[in-house]
Amino acid sequence: MDHNGKFFGKIILSLVIVPVATLVLGEAFTHLYNITLDAGIVERVAFTFGKPLIFALVAVMELIMIAFVRLRLSPLLGYLAAKEAATPELEARARRAALGIPWALILITAGFWIVGTLAFYAMNGWKAPGGTPLAWTLSFKISEGVLSATLNALIVDIILLAPKKALRIERIREGERDRFAESRDMIAVVAAAATLVTHLAYIGRYFIERDPAAAGPSLPVVSSVAVGTVVAALLVACIALSRAEDRRQALALRERIVELGSSDRVDLAARAAVLNFDANGALADAFNGYTESLRGMVAEIDSSMDILSDSCGGLSTRTDAMKRDMSEIARAVGGIGETVEAEANSVEESSASIGMIGRNIEKLHGAVDEQAAVVAQSGAGIEEMIANVRSIALNVEQVDSQYDGLKSASESGAARIAEANAQIEKVAAMSGLVLDANKAIASIAARTNLLAMNAAIEAAHAGSAGAGFSVVADEIRKLAEQSGAQSKEVGARLKEVKSSIDAAVQAAGGAAEGFAEVSKRIEAVSSHQEEIRNALREQAEGSKQVLDAIGTINGVTETVKDGAREMTDGAKSLMEGMRKLNELSARVREEMRTIAAEVEIIGSSFTEVLELVEANDGAIERVNSRVRRFGV
Repeated sequence: MDHNGKFFGKIILSLVIVPVATLVLGEAFTHLYNITLDAGIVERVAFTFGKPLIFALVAVMELIMIAFVRLRLSPLLGYLAAKEAATPELEARARRAALGIPWALILITAGFWIVGTLAFYAMNGWKAPGGTPLAWTLSFKISEGVLSATLNALIVDIILLAPKKALRIERIREGERDRFAESRDMIAVVAAAATLVTHLAYIGRYFIERDPAAAGPSLPVVSSVAVGTVVAALLVACIALSRAEDRRQALALRERIVELGSSDRVDLAARAAVLNFDANGALADAFNGYTESLRGMVAEIDSSMDILSDSCGGLSTRTDAMKRDMSEIARAVGGIGETVEAEANSVEESSASIGMIGRNIEKLHGAVDEQAAVVAQSGAGIEEMIANVRSIALNVEQVDSQYDGLKSASESGAARIAEANAQIEKVAAMSGLVLDANKAIASIAARTNLLAMNAAIEAAHAGSAGAGFSVVADEIRKLAEQSGAQSKEVGARLKEVKSSIDAAVQAAGGAAEGFAEVSKRIEAVSSHQEEIRNALREQAEGSKQVLDAIGTINGVTETVKDGAREMTDGAKSLMEGMRKLNELSARVREEMRTIAAEVEIIGSSFTEVLELVEANDGAIERVNSRVRRFGV
């Protein structure tokens, strides 16, 4: 309560000092530049304090302003007196308590000076005792009152920042808008400009209409600068107070931002205080809205990070277990792979053995087929042999009838060969004569060639006269050469003929001897013919018995052949099954190798997952450490 009394006491002090100071300065200015006075500067200023009624009126105005401010701030004072027990309605009224004070101070001040000035002039017959016209006085009092009220309102706003902060205003509600705070700089500038214009105009009137011989201010530039300096000082004070108010709001917002960015522990439930319902307050309100959203987001992140941390822990545990299971699976797959390899090798060996059995069966089948063919061929051969034996027997009987004719033909042939031999001897003698004649022709051709050469030489010696003879000699030489060549070829042919005739003579002699031998052999064959006929009869009977035995063998061979065909078909089916089994074993072995490789990849993937889980744990811990900075 002492704190509340202190800030309200400061407001009372401002409400008293600022109007009194404004009154003193205004009255001093009015008397300094009053053209009706003929007095020095000190005397003119002294007239300011010779009007107790005006000071009494100002005191009344101050009491009115103090009462209004007290009434306006009563919800705020009541809230500060009982924060914990304050109702929401009292808190809402306290928030809006300071909104109308600046405007009320300006209206009360301007209205009071208007009413007071009019009343003062009315009581004096609408004439001022000092001689200042009503219009000038109204313009002075209104402009000075507005400027001083604006300064007072800014001072009061600065004083109210502390209790406003105690309200812990975090968000701007609907209808809460401080229009004075939004336009205070413009109001201060307009009021200062109006004050400066009216006072400079009054100074100008003074120096234009004053009596040069009268006492009082005599330097218009100095007077104008002095008035401008005072007005500018008041304007600077207003602007400085306005900026100070903005700085307080900005400082509160900055402190909160710095706290969010640099503190080890940040309470997101805390908010930046909203001191005014202006643009800066709206900025703080927006920041608090953002902080509230951030608080909710951080709460969700914190909850999600706890869930994620638990999930990562569970994932790490499950991943470890799965990695161990994958190791067991890898070992089992390795054992299965070894078993499959052994089974595949066994299948390959069995397939090779069955292939060999199949090939042997194929060979057996081929041998049986060959045997059946041989038996069939043997049967056919024996049948053919029996037929041949029968045919031979018939032929032997026919040969018997031909032997006599053959013997007579042999004797006739021997006689003819003797005659042919005599003729051949004659031809041999003739061929010798022809050979000698050919030798003579060859000798003649050689000598003719030599004579043609000599004739050509002599024709060459004769020159052009022997040219024709040279041509004839050349032709003779060519004919001689052709005759010699033909003679040589005829001689070669005659030698061959003579050799053939000699051979024929020898052959004819051998043929005669052969015919004699044939006659002897025919007689011997005729003696053995009967023996052959008897043997053929016995051979025909034995062949028939062999043919019957081969028929029996052929039946047995067909049975073996059928069995061999069935064994071959069974072997082929077994080999096909073993081939498929071998392919299946190869595929199973390949699949087992692929599974082993995949299991190894999965194992390495689980290792990577564990590393990622560990990295995620670290990242989650870092995020949690960051998130836990913010208290929600």
